[in-house]
Amino acid sequence: MSGAVSFSMKPNWQRELTTALLPRFRELGARMADGARADCPVDKSPDRLPGKHLINTIYFEVRNDGTIILGASAPYALYVECGTAPHPIDSHGPWPLRSRSGQVFGQHVNHPGTRAQPFLRPQLFRRWSMR
Repeated sequence: MSGAVSFSMKPNWQRELTTALLPRFRELGARMADGARADCPVDKSPDRLPGKHLINTIYFEVRNDGTIILGASAPYALYVECGTAPHPIDSHGPWPLRSRSGQVFGQHVNHPGTRAQPFLRPQLFRRWSMR
């Protein structure tokens, strides 16, 4: 046959390619984590301690197959990222619920929920240039 082209690939070509690209994947993961830290909301409520805890829990991991994992290990990170629906809060004893500043609410509160403040997911959709 004239004009036919054939080629063959090494059996482990995918592993070799992924291994060669791992440094770039690590660079991309670090940039995504930096972007998440820049987008992360900071709690500035006067009745709370200064809130940089969430920012300090943002991490990334690059697995050997090239998968990049971006996350935050704070136990409330999911609630900040996705928000919460309205929900009741009940006291776990005979005492009333109070704010950190001492404001008394009673033994039952209908919490209005919180709006989502995404800081991780936007990194998946950002255009990252690798130069």
